Amino acid sequence: MDPSKPETFDFLASVWGEIASLFPDEQLMIGGDEWWPCWDESPTVAAWMKTMNMTSFDTYLYYERK
Repeated sequence: MDPSKPETFDFLASVWGEIASLFPDEQLMIGGDEWWPCWDESPTVAAWMKTMNMTSFDTYLYYERK
């Protein structure tokens, strides 16, 4: 998923909204331990990270908190 595109977050909000409607719990574990710096391999995302002055890990945290 491309964190440089706002529509990525719109899509995720839609998906998580649908998933949240299926589970009554306050929290849902989605993992995150599988993370690896794949964004460095995308020229588009790598250029975005450079303009944002962010590393792959910074991008992961940005993505997770958005």
